Amino acid sequence: MDTIARLNASWSNDPRGKGRWSGRWRGRLSAPFTGDVLLTVESRGGLQLDLDGRRVIDNQSSPPVLAATMTMVKGREYPIVVTFDRGRGGEFRVYWQWTGQNRELVPQASVTWGGEEEKAIALIRRWMSEHASQEAPQLLGFGKENG
Repeated sequence: MDTIARLNASWSNDPRGKGRWSGRWRGRLSAPFTGDVLLTVESRGGLQLDLDGRRVIDNQSSPPVLAATMTMVKGREYPIVVTFDRGRGGEFRVYWQWTGQNRELVPQASVTWGGEEEKAIALIRRWMSEHASQEAPQLLGFGKENG
């Protein structure tokens, strides 16, 4: 499993899957400002970006959506999902800007990947490995007598 550290990634020389693969990353984006924040992307590849539960960027749609304005609250963490199709190109960059701030790449410190979803999955996997021989068959409906 690959992770990305920031919203600025390039796989232009990546031979995996003969250059045809896709990935989805989930995390949180910490708002830099209270008010309207403009997000823009540059992408060579299929990119979709969901923020706070809604699709805001989609360069695979017709027409492509390459910018979105979100009203944010400084310091609040917003759920983010990035979906990327390497078969359409090899890189993407996400920028933001707001009143008084020129356009800049979203900094690595503002994005955290994983988090609660991965913690929940790890807990479930650990519980299943500890209880698989005893309780899992019953939880799945096996091992019960009919009648």
